[in-house]
Amino acid sequence: MAKYLFLLLCALPALLGAQADTTQYPFVAYWSKGNVYKFGVSKIKLKYQNDSLVKADTTSYQSVFEVMDSTADSYLISYTFGNEFRSTEAVSPELTEALANFDLSSITYTTNETGQFQALQDWEPFARTMQVTFDTVIAQTLAAKKVDEATFRALMAPAVAVYTTEAGILNKLVGELQHLHLFYGNSFSLGDTLRYDDSFGNMFGGAPFPVRSELYVERANWSDDYVVMRHLNTLAPEGEAVFQETMKLTYPTLLEKDPKGLEGMSFDITEDNWYAFYYYPGIPVRIENDRWITIVVGGTKTVNQERLIVDWID
Repeated sequence: MAKYLFLLLCALPALLGAQADTTQYPFVAYWSKGNVYKFGVSKIKLKYQNDSLVKADTTSYQSVFEVMDSTADSYLISYTFGNEFRSTEAVSPELTEALANFDLSSITYTTNETGQFQALQDWEPFARTMQVTFDTVIAQTLAAKKVDEATFRALMAPAVAVYTTEAGILNKLVGELQHLHLFYGNSFSLGDTLRYDDSFGNMFGGAPFPVRSELYVERANWSDDYVVMRHLNTLAPEGEAVFQETMKLTYPTLLEKDPKGLEGMSFDITEDNWYAFYYYPGIPVRIENDRWITIVVGGTKTVNQERLIVDWID
């Protein structure tokens, strides 16, 4: 009942004729059990060192968004996506078996009645599988005796923390879901700019990075239920201190060897997001997410650009 009352209240202005406020664009999920939407997803990773491109990787796949159930106050969603963990390189039987213990190409989660993301349903078995996977990789690497054990474990620790927690799995594995569900449960006005404080998850496993965010409607077509949103994020000035403290906590062994290793080191994150949506019934037409992570160490500037593109194809 709560869902239908909410939808009625959202529709009420349109029923009032001349009193309708057509500058308001509400994001409410009008999904039904059995709805299926297919998307083309591309994840592009570029790495620059001192402004020269040194690495470029692209992962592309077709994802499937399916509404498994719909109640008065929630939706159950199955999301099938590409498997970024498969490799053409030969792997050990132990690692192959670990990966086979879990379906790495789909995940189930819930939203509330408006379409806001709530929680993953099956992240624990995935996390256990990833823990086994990392344990196997670490053991194989250390057995080769080509790296310092303390240093290697310190370098691996952030990745292990990311892929064995619910937030980490959501952020790194199916990051497009955060963008898909970002606006639901809210209403936006053409011409208004929303400025607020937010945070980015810490890819090194420490405290989140404080962020200054700006959100606005770039253009809209009321008659077509179509709206384009722009979302900009920049690291807050205090983010540099968070980075320095994170490095101290994450890599204590490295700093013991080089106590001045943090001197001259700097960090920055910038994000530019563009969203085209049919806010009724709640389908993204196209999502473009660009994030730049800049780290300066020992006079070398490294920029990692992560680009996400999602297109509705069916």
